[in-house]
Amino acid sequence: MGSFISQAPCREADPWLFDQSNLDLALPGLAYCSKCPFWIECESLVEPKSSHYDGIVGGKVWRNGRILAKLDSASPHRLIVGDELYEDAMAVRGGELLGD
Repeated sequence: MGSFISQAPCREADPWLFDQSNLDLALPGLAYCSKCPFWIECESLVEPKSSHYDGIVGGKVWRNGRILAKLDSASPHRLIVGDELYEDAMAVRGGELLGD
């Protein structure tokens, strides 16, 4: 397993938090991701796209290997959702949801 795991903020969290692909249920898991510097390593380890993953990996909420929402890398307490994931504009779901 990746050497980053021992340093990840989620290392002792309940795994159930990261099995969520419903956005409202995903917020507690994403709160861990918002403090994590290992998004790339996490995504490389799980390979959510090729494994058709459902849940949270690397600051993103996945369903069947597709991104439903992702934390904004410039402001990790902001959640980008919907069609804006694939456009230049960003739809931001309130930062207060992630405790900002």
